[in-house]
Amino acid sequence: MKTSRFRSAIPRAAAVLLFFFGAATSSPRMLSRAVQVKPYRRVVCGAAAFTPLPTTPSLGAVRRRFVLSSPFLGLSHNVVLSPSTRPLNGGSSRWKSRGSSPEENARDRSPPEDIEGGAERAVRGGGFVGIDPAHPPAESSQSMLLAGAQVLPIVKGVGVAVAGCTAIALGMLYLNQEKLLYIPEIDGIPRNNCDNPPGYRSPAEYALPFEKNMIKAEDGVSIHSWLLLHPQSKERELPTIIFFHGNAGNIGIRLPNAQQMYELLNANVLLVEYRGYGDSDDVKPNERGLKLDAESALRFAFSHPSIDSSRIFIFGRSLGGAIGFHAAQYAEENGLGPLAGLIVENTFVSVDRMVDVLLPFLSPLKGFFLRMHYDCGKIAPTISVPILYLAGDADEIVPFEHMTELFVKSKKSSVLPKMHVVEGGTHNETWLQGGRNYWKQIQSFMSDALSIR
Repeated sequence: MKTSRFRSAIPRAAAVLLFFFGAATSSPRMLSRAVQVKPYRRVVCGAAAFTPLPTTPSLGAVRRRFVLSSPFLGLSHNVVLSPSTRPLNGGSSRWKSRGSSPEENARDRSPPEDIEGGAERAVRGGGFVGIDPAHPPAESSQSMLLAGAQVLPIVKGVGVAVAGCTAIALGMLYLNQEKLLYIPEIDGIPRNNCDNPPGYRSPAEYALPFEKNMIKAEDGVSIHSWLLLHPQSKERELPTIIFFHGNAGNIGIRLPNAQQMYELLNANVLLVEYRGYGDSDDVKPNERGLKLDAESALRFAFSHPSIDSSRIFIFGRSLGGAIGFHAAQYAEENGLGPLAGLIVENTFVSVDRMVDVLLPFLSPLKGFFLRMHYDCGKIAPTISVPILYLAGDADEIVPFEHMTELFVKSKKSSVLPKMHVVEGGTHNETWLQGGRNYWKQIQSFMSDALSIR
């Protein structure tokens, strides 16, 4: 146990170290050290004048003073960019950097003896001074080297800053990635169902018969559920649909959808609320926890005295589809009894693949920080349960191709793989935009799935 805890602590420790490394390397003080340059001299009408740079120049200013002066940009003149004691155009050695005597500085204000008749002229533009192309300085290559020597600290400083910011981003993403996926409260709607707007608080508002149950998961966490139950449903051999919702909000905001399932499909509906959501225990949700919630809901349905265990279907939308894939695999591997069918709507292949869509710049690094996977693409070709894919071809969150890929994978193992595409269907509204045909497709699938048992 101690060894496993130690190993699980390693990624967290690495993330914390990354965060502090990033904070240190991207601090303004360190950045200023990285880009700080010494004062330089510029030539003005043949005389030397000192123009000190600010200690932390902007990158644009640095580029104007250093990059624009490079002969590689096609300029036919050269510019002295750093302190030097080397004569220009054969000039005297009185061209010196700061630190010369007052007498020498006074002499430096007059032009050199070998510059007469305007042979050398000042060219001011973009913050630099040029020299007449007819009289190029003898040491242009060395001036280039001096310019390069000034640029290198700038490049190094920018590199350190970028590395620091990247380290901060990765550290924060590793530590807070669950908060990006699991959103119990949305659009100002509080977490608990009783605080929802009217019409979204309880099945009683729709005059639907229901049970309220707290289902205990294997790790002791209790999750909240509503079971919309038809009278004499077991005797009438009615199907039951376990409803796994998406990543945001409680089960109350799914009541209008559940009501239509209950009435149009003539089925019981078990609405399951994940840990940390709605009226379930206030526990931080994570992938392992939500899978335990799904397993406990499945066991609850199979053991309920008013439910026909041979007619249990799973429905999952978005993240709920990933939970549904896990529940279907769990049922097959643990002998709970074969599921009647699995229905998934606008579900992704995996979280890894969604990173490629939503955060493509982090794709090369996802192997280092990503803890969540929900790999539906791995499960789809391994389970034999009948599967219906309901896909909106205008899904703005999960690419439509994810559903088509899952459908193709399911053909390898499912005894009844089907797919229905809703034209113009968006991520959360496909069930509304699909019209009556949407419900007919589900009804037809459920009938076919039950007939092959």
